[in-house]
Amino acid sequence: MKSSLRAHPLIASATAAYMVGWTGYGIAVDSPLAVPYLIQMMVLAWLVVRLDERHPFTTVVLAGLSLWGFLHMIGGILTIGEVTLYETWLLPVLRWDHVVHAVGFGFGGVAVFEAFLPWMSQPVSAATAAWVAFMGSAAIGAINETVEFIASRMLDFANIGDEVNTGLDLVANMVGGLVAAWLVHRRVSRRQPGNPAT
Repeated sequence: MKSSLRAHPLIASATAAYMVGWTGYGIAVDSPLAVPYLIQMMVLAWLVVRLDERHPFTTVVLAGLSLWGFLHMIGGILTIGEVTLYETWLLPVLRWDHVVHAVGFGFGGVAVFEAFLPWMSQPVSAATAAWVAFMGSAAIGAINETVEFIASRMLDFANIGDEVNTGLDLVANMVGGLVAAWLVHRRVSRRQPGNPAT
């Protein structure tokens, strides 16, 4: 694990810094989500590091996953008026929650592609790469919604929302998955033999 952290000191230190910082802020303002979010982030960070040790992720993916964690923590801990940032509408049809889902599951889809790449038949076609990224994003999104549902049944302060919120989350997840598929398709296409961009 130490070798993986040493390979990306800036990302690792920035992630650790905002985890400690936002947890401290959350405790100071008596946010009920401060400690649960810290535990969640520690588990996810451990998982990413373990996967990175087996098959290293690109720096872009690691930075994107770290950004996702940052947006997630401030979304649940920072309060604007009477509501958390997660509940704040940025536009009439866009909430902070939707941005975090699209960004997070977009990078998550690319991470799934990179994690599965060693087990995929080589050379990988651009279409296959895009499909893996999209379905990876969908799978992670489904797991997240399941966890949110369980949390809403067990924790009164979870404030997950109703089925409309779940539906909007899934739409945001899909947008992120489509962007991930496009990015991976473009990346693999550029590396295929005969392509001037290779």
